[in-house]
Amino acid sequence: MINQTSILIAIILVMGLYFYALWQTDVLQRRYHNDERWQQIRLRANRLVKRYYESLIIIVALVMTWSLFAPQQLLISLDRVLLIFTLVIGLGAFVEYLAIKRFDRLI
Repeated sequence: MINQTSILIAIILVMGLYFYALWQTDVLQRRYHNDERWQQIRLRANRLVKRYYESLIIIVALVMTWSLFAPQQLLISLDRVLLIFTLVIGLGAFVEYLAIKRFDRLI
């Protein structure tokens, strides 16, 4: 019961962060009128998000390699693995928003 509650809270939290990041990014884009500065900020933020996804791929590859040589089988249900991947991918939009906020202050 508590496990399902924590999963529901995690899903709601990540979806909230996802929609908040999309909304705030849209507000910033309208404020900057898609000018050169905004395009430069988006380009830098997209590079950072690309590194985020590349590091996720490396982490998955390391975990898969570790599971091949583990002394005993690790049994995790497929729906839990897919849920974790969905939540981590959903956090990508929030990472992009944080990068945009950071680069907005620097540029």
